[in-house]
Amino acid sequence: MAVEPITLKILAYILGTSISAVSRSLTDHKSISLKTRFRVKDLAEKMGYWPSPVARAFKKGNTSIPGLIAPDFKEIFFQGLLRRYIAQCIKVGIPLWCSSPKIAKIQKWR
Repeated sequence: MAVEPITLKILAYILGTSISAVSRSLTDHKSISLKTRFRVKDLAEKMGYWPSPVARAFKKGNTSIPGLIAPDFKEIFFQGLLRRYIAQCIKVGIPLWCSSPKIAKIQKWR
């Protein structure tokens, strides 16, 4: 059974505050009191909260994450390309998003 990640929404519910207040507390926004910031950060640490890079990217409107789109990853050429891309991304510590038109078509209709 997979464990669901701790989200801002969960932290806000437990603390009885808004998601916005939790988000601002974690980024040390001056509009949030020191007491609230401490409570939020303390709970976030205890519960193992980790910001979602995907959520942040959508919020900013820019992922800065390289992607690879190939017609079919089963073909030898694309497998080799994908292996090299993955190796480089691991080397420099960045994620890589991969997709194919087949996957995109399936996701589009969900």
